[in-house]
Amino acid sequence: MATKPPVRQSKTTLSEPTRLTEFLQGVTLNRAIPLRDQIYLLVRKAIVTGKISPGSPINEVEIATRLGISRTPVREAVKKASDEGLVDVFAQNGTFVADISRKQVEEAYIIRIALELESIRRAASVISTSQLMIWKPSSMRRNLPSAVPALTRLLPVTTIFIAGSPR
Repeated sequence: MATKPPVRQSKTTLSEPTRLTEFLQGVTLNRAIPLRDQIYLLVRKAIVTGKISPGSPINEVEIATRLGISRTPVREAVKKASDEGLVDVFAQNGTFVADISRKQVEEAYIIRIALELESIRRAASVISTSQLMIWKPSSMRRNLPSAVPALTRLLPVTTIFIAGSPR
């Protein structure tokens, strides 16, 4: 939890939507899945993708109103986001998207690299010739420029699959 709340520029009202509620525009909730889980995933996605920036307010009443639900699942979702360090809750001052330090980014990068390297090590010990042929340069060279974004996303997933990891 941060030591002091961010300075508010202006008070947000329901007639003045925040970037988070703009992000929620058109969202339909599935009543078969717990609302708190869906709202948590929406808030998390908005934060992680940068749709709402560090220091931005999180207005539980506004979120509940925009989604047409009670505050309880919103409060539970925000509590989970707070427990994970995504938001800071300040009693009597509000809830705000947490700041991200350079150290946190570096730690996340190091962890990701370690996980990917371990996945590659495991995959290398069990990969078959047919699986290896998918990554053969001559078969990819023809469409490489258009394939790079897809390959960038596919390589870690393929590596983990080949390595036999459950996640």
